[in-house]
Amino acid sequence: MRREDLFPELIARRAAEDPDRVLLRFVGGECLTYGQLIDGGHHWAGAYATLGVGEGDTVVVMTGVRPEYYLSWVGLTRLRAIDVSINTDYRGDLLAHVLDNSRARVIVTTKAYLDRVAEILPRVEHIDTVVLLDGDGVAAGRRVVPVEEFLAAGKLPACPRVSSCPGATCTGSRATSSPSRT
Repeated sequence: MRREDLFPELIARRAAEDPDRVLLRFVGGECLTYGQLIDGGHHWAGAYATLGVGEGDTVVVMTGVRPEYYLSWVGLTRLRAIDVSINTDYRGDLLAHVLDNSRARVIVTTKAYLDRVAEILPRVEHIDTVVLLDGDGVAAGRRVVPVEEFLAAGKLPACPRVSSCPGATCTGSRATSSPSRT
């Protein structure tokens, strides 16, 4: 595969050509342009870096479809980190299993899912920070960081170039992520 055919390269090229062109439209009318995705993703990369996230690290994202999901993904890709997007219907033992297997130290979520995340956190040893997209909350003795505070950390000083191995996304599903039934 040619470097210029990689998804992050295509998005960056489109952002350079027409940063105000709408890339994504969300239910409810919110839009994300190519430029917003690149600039916002760069900002998220810097914020993740202040939490110690770097190349090869995993971050769990349990948000549903919203602009921040895509900004987070671009930020993690910039750092060559791994986005572990999980099904927002997960709860209980299955959620604990997926979170524990991810080995992530950071989870990004919303208040809609915080109670079920907080319920199983005592059984998950790696997660120490919860980034909450919509307000503040408590999560089983873990550090909860409102997204505004998380993003106040700022941008990376220089935007790293995407390489031929631009990070990864691991999507949890019942067929591939659940505990063995045997």
